[in-house]
This record gives sequence, structure tokens and C-alpha cells, in this order.
Amino acid sequence: MKFRKVIGVVLVSVLACSQAVAQYTFDWETDLDGWTTSGFGNGSEFVALSPTGATGGSAQALSFGHSGGDFSWDASLVFGAGEHPIYGLLSDVANNPTDQKITFDVTYLANDLPTFSTFANLSFSLQSDNGFKQVDGVAEINTAADQTLSVSIPLDGPTAGGDISGFASNSSFYRLTIALNTDANLLGGPSTVYIDNLTITPEPTTIVLVGMASSGLLLVRRRKSSV
Repeated sequence: MKFRKVIGVVLVSVLACSQAVAQYTFDWETDLDGWTTSGFGNGSEFVALSPTGATGGSAQALSFGHSGGDFSWDASLVFGAGEHPIYGLLSDVANNPTDQKITFDVTYLANDLPTFSTFANLSFSLQSDNGFKQVDGVAEINTAADQTLSVSIPLDGPTAGGDISGFASNSSFYRLTIALNTDANLLGGPSTVYIDNLTITPEPTTIVLVGMASSGLLLVRRRKSSV
């Protein structure tokens, strides 16, 4: 009976830590959280907060896009060591990328894609001291309709659209950049897309180890208190 209680303490502790372990979510509820225009798009890119496209119970999303149609790197976040809370997280993930991923929700509105002809999609890039890593064809649509898609990009290997794995740990900088791409008339625009709840997920082994460590401390405290 005592053995079952010990196991229960371990499991509860692991589950509790799995919810509290470090991860970072951009929900853009109050500010842009460092995101801005890329500076290397087509020169007409824009970034803003918007209630449109908010998902998962949030009130705001990140809206971005560009005028002139076609392809442009639009929204970007760049930072060095200690300049943003996700620096340490990305550095740790670079060392232990297994099962790690970046996830986010993408919302398209037909009225906000005046340059749409037969497709629209995103490109996502992660840049570090190891170079420029890019995935194309993310959240592709082939019909201009109001729709929201969930995206999951692995950080430990390639996808059909490219590969953002292999970025440097303790890099002098990291840059996340997102582009909107359509088969657009170059005179069209502005075209806008919305993303929300962009999350870098925790590494599963870390969750278990932290949970085990916490449960061990709990058991030690209980044993001392019973002496």
C-alpha cells in the first residue's frame, strides 16, 4: 500500500511539472513582444496587433503582410543573448531537439487576400550562427476562403517544405521570420495574414527529469517529517 502511494506521488509530480516546465508562447495579448517588420522583405511589409485571427481564448493575434503581391519576408523577431526570454529556450532546444517543434495558428480571410489567385502559404525561417534555415509551403490554401489552420514545424529534422533543424546553441543571435506568399498580381495588395499562439514546446525528457527531481524532494521531505 505504501509502495502505491509513493508511485502516486511520483506520477502526480511528473504531471504537475509537465504543465509548468519552461516553454514560451507568443499570444500578443498586450504588445508585439519584439516582433517587427523584417527589414529584408519587399519594402512594403507591415506588422500589427489585431483581434482578428485570435485563437485559443486569446484576445489578439499578430497580423502581418505586404503590398505589391507575390512573396515577402514580413514579420520578424531578432535578438542576442539575454535580450529575449526565448534565447535560453532555443539554445537548450538546439542541444536536445528530439520531438521539439514550433506550433502556431494561421488565419486567412478571403477579403484580406486581394492578391490571391490559386494559392497562399507561409515561409518560416530560423537563423543563427549556423546559417539560415527555412521551411516553405506552410499552411497552404488553394481556395480563397475564411479559414484557420494549425501548424506544427519540427525542430529535429526536415519536412517536405524544408528544414529549420541544426541551428546553433548559444548563438550570438537568433532570428525568427515569417513570409506571406501568394501567386499574386504584383499590383495587388495589401495582403494580410494572422497568426496566434506561436509556441516553442518543451523537450519531453526534461519534463520527466524535472518531475522526478521534484518528486524525490517531496519524498525526502515526507520521510524527514515522519522521523
